[in-house]
Amino acid sequence: MGGTPVDKVSMDLFKGETCVLLGYSGAGKSTLIDMIVGKCEITAGNATLNFHSCKHEQEKIHAVDRLGYCNSGGNLALIEKLTVWEHLKLVCEIKDVD
Repeated sequence: MGGTPVDKVSMDLFKGETCVLLGYSGAGKSTLIDMIVGKCEITAGNATLNFHSCKHEQEKIHAVDRLGYCNSGGNLALIEKLTVWEHLKLVCEIKDVD
């Protein structure tokens, strides 16, 4: 593995959409979320949420209040016989998400 956990990420998400980040342990999924919500420093580049900089305007965007985050790690990740789709459906059922 090694390297930079979050590098050259670009995506557009719109109101009402659901985004799923998939990757191996250490791929940078949690780091990316932490950068957006201001828990981790953005050392290069920038992220924007509602046209405000996650790097420079955290007090304006309140990203942590605007994002839903479900870390399905722990025991759920141990269910090795499920496909990715089945795993996501299970987490949505547990979290009562349509």
